[in-house]
Amino acid sequence: AESPLPKSPAVSVTRRNRHCWSELPLDLMQSVFKRLGFADFERAKSVCSSWQSGTRQSQPNNQIPWMILFPEDKSYCLLFNPEDKEKVYKTQHL
Repeated sequence: AESPLPKSPAVSVTRRNRHCWSELPLDLMQSVFKRLGFADFERAKSVCSSWQSGTRQSQPNNQIPWMILFPEDKSYCLLFNPEDKEKVYKTQHL
């Protein structure tokens, strides 16, 4: 019978690093969060449960106002953030 192949060091390192993000101290997480714009701040909530919890105690760094467009006869609006060049966000049904 063949013996199983040893686990790749890269795989175990990747798994170990994945857990490191959830173990960052709150003050360090908040330091990261305060440097993020609104869209990246929202994305940070999906990193892990501790980041989602940490974002509740922080606010996104959004210094430039967004432009909101209301297309005629539509049930959504379009959001444009000047810091995210060439990106337009569409809201869900209003």
